[in-house]
Order: sequence, then structure tokens, then C-alpha cells
Amino acid sequence: MTRNSRRTSTVWIVAAVVVLVLLASVEIIARIAVSNIAKDQVEKSLPEVVDAQVHAAPTGLCVACEILGGKLSGLDIETESLSVNGVSGHIKLHADGVQFRDSSGADAVHGTLNISETELNHLLAQVAEQSGLDINDVNVSDRGVSYSTQFDAFGKTLDLDITASMQSRGNGEMQIVGESVEIGSGSAAKQLDLDASRFTFQFCLAEYLPKELEVTSVVTQDGELAIDFRSRGPVAFDGTAFSEMGRC
Repeated sequence: MTRNSRRTSTVWIVAAVVVLVLLASVEIIARIAVSNIAKDQVEKSLPEVVDAQVHAAPTGLCVACEILGGKLSGLDIETESLSVNGVSGHIKLHADGVQFRDSSGADAVHGTLNISETELNHLLAQVAEQSGLDINDVNVSDRGVSYSTQFDAFGKTLDLDITASMQSRGNGEMQIVGESVEIGSGSAAKQLDLDASRFTFQFCLAEYLPKELEVTSVVTQDGELAIDFRSRGPVAFDGTAFSEMGRC
């Protein structure tokens, strides 16, 4: 290879590297811009009862290409901290087919809301009180939930440990179904035949999600409650999306 040939080859290699660096820079800038815009838009559209720190990230292989086409293949949204009606949790959400020209919106949305055992304790204590139950020490496991309460009998206040399952009643409404009762103290109390069903109560999960979303499954895991959800159809980002919470 002659000196001129080697020089020409070097020039082309350098040019190719420069182009690749420029393309990579454009892609990085596009990802950062989309992430920041999506974060700001989501935080602005949240209902007043929701407080959250939002992180957003496009999931496409070439975000710059998708921007030119006017539609992102996917967008991940995650909250560092989320508070809804006084209950805190953590949410991961994925939006498919996000359009941002003419009419902006997403083809579909799905994700998971996780509520810790501590927060679930607070939530269930509130809703149980409405059913006349005073509960505490809620524990969450893959078998369901358990909690303690008290019961008056024979002039004594008895400590009870309730084992319960969590069952969906549809339309975002959940029921804590008492399965068994263990009496903690009192020999005479051991003779009591307590019906576990009297320690059953229900609550509305839909109130903790925007009305555009529906609960698809609820799973109890060690230390937390995982609530899977999806959109009822395409979601329009017209300033009103996610601005109102659901109802049962």
C-alpha cells in the first residue's frame, strides 16, 4: 500500500469515527431531552392528591430516529417516592407507542404499584376502622396477610391474631377475608368459637390509581403488596389524563 493510500484510509477511518461520535452524541441528547420533557409533563398532570418525584426514560433503540417519526416505541416511568391520599408507595409504569405530535398520547399503559408492609398497615387500619375493627401489626407474606385485634368476652379484653387472604371483588375493590382466629390469652377464652368471617372487611384500591387504569392482579409478597394495573385503552395526553383518581 502506497503512502497516499494509507493516508486516504486514515482519513476515512477518522471521518467514520467522527460521524459515529456525532450520532452517539445526538442519541444521548435526544434521550436526555425526552426524559426531562416526559418527567415534567407527568408531574404537571398528576392529581392534587398525588405527590411524586418522577423519573422517565425512553426505551427505543434509536430515540433520535423515533423523534423524527413523531412516535416513541416505549417510555418507562418510575417514581422515587409516591404519596396518594396519605399512603406512600413505589410505582413502575411502561407506556407503549407514545405519540407527541398532533394528538399526543399512548397506545397502552401498564405497570405495578408496590405498597410496603408499613404503609399497608396504615391503610388497612383506616379502612378496618370504618367496619368497626381496630387492627394493628399487619404482616404481609406470599400466603396473604395477618393482623392482630382485640375482642371483649367474659368481662375481659382478649388479644386475637387473625390470618386472612386478600381477594378481588372486581372494579378495583379488595376484600380482606378472615380465614382463622387464634386467641392469645385467657383459658376460658380458649373455649370460644369465633367465626373468622366476622373479621373480614373490604376497601377500594381504585382510589389509589388514576381512573384510566384498572387493577389486573394483587399479589402479597414478603413485606409488600404488589398491585398490577393496565390502561382501559389508549390514553390521550391532553392535559386531563391521570388528573382524576378512580372509584369503586
